[in-house]
Formats: sequence, structure tokens, C-alpha cells
Amino acid sequence: FDIEIAYKDTKYGFEVELVGPDVYRLTLGGKSMDIQVTETADGGLLATIGGEMHKIVGMEEPLGLRLVLDGATILMPNIVDPSELRTDVTGKVVRYLQDNGGAVEAGEPYIEVEAMKMIMTMKAQESGKISHTLSPGSVIAAGDLLASLELKDPSKVKKIAVFDGQLDIADAPLDVEAAEAVTNILSGYKNDPESAAQAAFAASDDEATFDLITDTLEEFYRVESIFDGKVLDDVVRDLTKANADDLSVAIKEIQAHQKLAMRGKLVSAMLRQIATLRDRFAVDALPETLLAALEKLTSLQGKEYGDLKNEADAIIRLSKVPPFDVRVEGLRSQLQDKEADLSQVAKSMRVSAGVDLLTYLFEDDDKEVR
Repeated sequence: FDIEIAYKDTKYGFEVELVGPDVYRLTLGGKSMDIQVTETADGGLLATIGGEMHKIVGMEEPLGLRLVLDGATILMPNIVDPSELRTDVTGKVVRYLQDNGGAVEAGEPYIEVEAMKMIMTMKAQESGKISHTLSPGSVIAAGDLLASLELKDPSKVKKIAVFDGQLDIADAPLDVEAAEAVTNILSGYKNDPESAAQAAFAASDDEATFDLITDTLEEFYRVESIFDGKVLDDVVRDLTKANADDLSVAIKEIQAHQKLAMRGKLVSAMLRQIATLRDRFAVDALPETLLAALEKLTSLQGKEYGDLKNEADAIIRLSKVPPFDVRVEGLRSQLQDKEADLSQVAKSMRVSAGVDLLTYLFEDDDKEVR
């Protein structure tokens, strides 16, 4: 979402993204910064930004946002248009003091309102022609528009400059573990799937790497199996009913599914890396738990899972092919067998699907094999 903040006659327009349960990414002028926010017991916030931690306490007021930042008070005023006459109290309209379309002078009362059983007047800040927006008896809340003003002197409008530079904040990326980055993406928080997958495969521990891949596939399947082949509205209704005591559970599942495209890219990036793991970690076979997770992935029925299913199925089939040295030894034994029918060997799937074996045996020490 986008948010605008006015400070010292300058407007700052930020693009805000939630990239983790407690991490916000703010982008302004093409520069992004990640801010980790933790709520304190007294209702304040601890924000880590640019490598520094700050304590923030905020209170929304009719005229803006009042912040106490590390003990210093700062008012972030609302962007005020003097042609809009707004109330800063809650109550009801008693009467307007000028006719609709009549003239009002700066500092002159233009309306009476009732608040806390008292009648009070509000004054115009500038001169002009007033247009009523409500009628007597209307209930009002702080910030509501009471009237519009056609300014006598349009130059009285205060100019708010738009910030178009870059904030002078040091680049200090938050330190996020690879597993945490993967978990955040699986939960539907926006981030770069390719970078997260590469970081996940940077570990030198084969068991930890295989476990992370397996957990990723299991979690992806768990969420998508809830929605696979079903009408979204029906799933949302069922989740809401099943989690009536804690709707955050339903919200998390729906949020994750809504980011299927991003989560699918993460899974795809991991599947592409799996093929390299047997050689990298010198293992003969993929763990059974990983193969089971891949089988679950192939069971998803929706066409939106088609590419992932094909990738998973290819890995499963490849996992059933013996290691290269085992296949070489098997073919060598057949070629050395005096009773072997070489015409049948030539037609076998082992040879037709393994030209690499033949070229390797061209250099074999055994003349008969060559």
C-alpha cells in the first residue's frame, strides 16, 4: 500500500510492503529500506532501521500524528487544504451562521456545533464563499468535512512540496536467516524467491539442506491441498467456520494461497537445485522424506500446479536411475559376458538412454569391452 506523510511543508510518498511478520519495506525515490518493528509492553514500538534501534510512541489526533521518537516530540500534520472546513470534535451540527453561498471572513465563526453538551463555534481560517455540506442535526466525528470554501485569495493556499530525492539513511539490510526468508515467502510475504532459494542452498550441511527443501515442499503442499480443486469462496467459508475462535489462522492460510505465483517460484527454484545435490554432497540417493514430499506435489490436480508437478515428477524418475559408476559397471559386465546377446544389449533402455556410458567405455582397459 502507499502512504503519504507531511513534515515541514514537504510531502513524502512511501510505498510500503510487508516482507515478514514484523518487517516492513519502505520505498521512496527508488531506494528501499527494511524496518523491523516490535511492539513493547507499554504500547510503543521498537523500530530497527539503518542499523539503529529507535523507540516510537504515536497518537493519532484530528490534526495529524503526534510521535515521541526517542523522547523527542514530533507532529506529523495532516495535509491541510484551507478550502476544506473540517471539525476537530465529535458531536452534531446545530446551525450554520451564514447562508449557503454566503461570504465569510477569516477568523469569523461559520458554524455552531454541540459537543459534550456544550455549544461551540468554529471559525474560518481564510476568507471566501462558503458552501454547506451537512444539515442541522447531522452527527459529526473529528475530521469530518463541514463546509467548502471558495477562497477570496487563492494564493493563501499553502504549498506542499513533494520530496523527489533520496533519504540520507545508511544501507543496513536486516540479517535474515535463509530458513526464515523461505518461511516468510511460504507465508505469503513479498520477497525475492530466487535469492531466498540460493541462500537456502548455500549451506554446507547436506542434512540441513535436504530438511529445508523437504519442509518447504511439505508446507507448500499443506496449504495448496486446502484449496486444490475447490471453489475459493467455499474454502474461505469453511476456514472461517473452523477457526471462529481465532480467525488469524484462516487469514494466514488465505494470505499464503493468494501469493501462489510467488510461492510457486520459490518451490520451482528449489526443485531446479535438487539435481545438483547428489553430486555436491556425494550421496547416492535422495532422502525418502524428500521423495515422499515430491510425490505429494505431483498429486495436486489444479492446472496452476502443472509446471511444478512436471519438475517434481522428473526428479522422482531421475532418482530411480542408479549412479553413473553403477550403470557403467553393469554395462561392462554385460559386455564381458561371453553368453550375452549383444544385439539385445544394444537395444536395451540402459544403452539407448545412456550414450554417456558407451563413450566412457571406449577408453576401458579391457580390450573386449572396447
